[in-house]
Amino acid sequence: YLVKRNESKYVEYHALQSLLWSVAGTVTSLATCGLAIPVFLAWHIYAAVRTSDGADYAYPLVGNIARDMVYAR
Repeated sequence: YLVKRNESKYVEYHALQSLLWSVAGTVTSLATCGLAIPVFLAWHIYAAVRTSDGADYAYPLVGNIARDMVYAR
């Protein structure tokens, strides 16, 4: 996110979503003693496959937050 954010709004949006999803996953995994790690990792893989094909993908919970942060300015 920090490296590519000024090159493309599309890249910035998806990178920020991934970053926010990772933070949410870390907090959730700490609260569940690591049980949530496979779930959050699977979502990352699914999102990577979708966006690598050029499709738009929004993570649950953090997708709208990232969209507002990137496209609202």
